[in-house]
Amino acid sequence: MKKYFIVWISLITISSSCTQAQSTPTREELLKAMNECADYAVNVLLDEEGKSRCDYHLIRGEWFPYEEPWHTGQIILGLVDMYEITRNETALAAARKAGDWWIGMEIKDHPKLKGMVAATHGDVVGNDQIVFATISDGTHGIYELSWVTGD
Repeated sequence: MKKYFIVWISLITISSSCTQAQSTPTREELLKAMNECADYAVNVLLDEEGKSRCDYHLIRGEWFPYEEPWHTGQIILGLVDMYEITRNETALAAARKAGDWWIGMEIKDHPKLKGMVAATHGDVVGNDQIVFATISDGTHGIYELSWVTGD
């Protein structure tokens, strides 16, 4: 099911380049679009640490943190999907880097939260509140990355 979502996004990406006479994009056009989406995720959506930049404010031209583990996990999932279809090694390497950032948030020194991910919400909730939904919504990408890499 998830692969169909990635294909759908790629179809939207290339829809403007397909002529009316050609209602279905070619395999090459689809792969090109998927690799362009992966490049955007790697070079724009992820920062130097490997985490999601999250929310972009159009007027101010700035990125704001907002449930970084959740959004990073979603990007990881998309990059892993891209890799599985295209074998784009850059996408997989970026997914690994993002996964390393994600698991690097493990709490190691708190007596009750040891092993938990320090997944703060950001935005109006703040950066001192760990929100489990931020963790759970990001884990799908982590599991997929683990299954694909064996790590």
